[in-house]
Amino acid sequence: MIQRHYSGLVSYQNHHLRRRSLRLRALCLPLVIAPALACSAPKPPPALCAKEAGDAECVAQEAPEPPTGAVKWHPGHYMQMMLGESTRAQQPLRFGWYDEIGRNRAIAGVTLRVKWGELEGDEGEYRFDTLRRELDKLRSLPSPKQLFIRVHDRTYGNGGGCESDMYPPYLRNGNGCAATANGSIARIWDPAVADRLIALYRALAEAFDADPAFEGIMLIRETATSGKVSDSSYSHSAYKNQLKRLVEAASEAFARSNVVLPVNYLGGQENVDELIAHAAEVGAGQGGPDVLPDGLANQRPLAYNTLDGSSTGIEYRKRMPVLYSIESSQLGGSLCERCQPRDLHRYAENELNASHLFWSRNTWAGSASQQWESGILPWINENPLRNTSCPPGYEACSK
Repeated sequence: MIQRHYSGLVSYQNHHLRRRSLRLRALCLPLVIAPALACSAPKPPPALCAKEAGDAECVAQEAPEPPTGAVKWHPGHYMQMMLGESTRAQQPLRFGWYDEIGRNRAIAGVTLRVKWGELEGDEGEYRFDTLRRELDKLRSLPSPKQLFIRVHDRTYGNGGGCESDMYPPYLRNGNGCAATANGSIARIWDPAVADRLIALYRALAEAFDADPAFEGIMLIRETATSGKVSDSSYSHSAYKNQLKRLVEAASEAFARSNVVLPVNYLGGQENVDELIAHAAEVGAGQGGPDVLPDGLANQRPLAYNTLDGSSTGIEYRKRMPVLYSIESSQLGGSLCERCQPRDLHRYAENELNASHLFWSRNTWAGSASQQWESGILPWINENPLRNTSCPPGYEACSK
């Protein structure tokens, strides 16, 4: 199966097929092996149930046809909010920070980490007013900024268990959530739960894909589960298969926005290789929550081996979009005590080929040189990212 994905990628590199064509190729992979075979798309998830808060009923609607056109492409440095800073209640605080960078042309945009439970209440009841206000604010700045969101679908440490507001209320039970060794996770290896996340992606795409200021979406927190999953139905294979469904469906829905599956670990190198290959096939990007330079950091994500070709012999980092997050754990925290902004930037740029870097607005971890005002911001003001080319998997990019 992995070899089929690699064969498709060779074809895509040679012919520079546009993003939508890549998605269709992903649905027709058997044709790489046997051209005479017919191609049929997998069964789509249930029709989108659209309901605004206060509506008495949920009216089923067919998922909309995605708009066509060039993919929005604004590479560079982004200021990233922490999870607690991304809530509705903290919007006035965020807007003050946006004003502080409002004239700063070195910052391309803002990244919000958004809880699934912030975006959906009852099943199919979507709450996007906060994102709409974010976009209005960002486009009103003297130097307008882009918005990238990261959907969080799990908790860590003291972030709570399955009763957490990380999840919509209807998933705060054993059918929608499972405990892990260090928190909890939405049961997206279950097709029924994956269907609900796909429905959310489709609703988000309908609302924001055509908005020029909406840059893109990171689909989940990461592929790592933070230890053993306490659910007998879990397997690496089931989880991997549903992640492939998620990225394929999201790439189809978001025709003009960047879609990123943040792959770092998943039960071994082969699974990671297969997931990244599949994301590349359907025109999605690779990313993750951590930039961890060799020789400085305490670990190396398995995804790095796929990107640089050391695990497969096929280099992915210049074949697909690469967008990474830099967090406080790499700025004097547990994963890299010694890392400085220059180390993280250069490693992400030169070794990972990242085009977008999401810098956490770190004001608490590490030394002054590792914090936002005194270290990160001065560095990024003078050091733009150089990887700005439109990815070969996109037909065109729009500024």
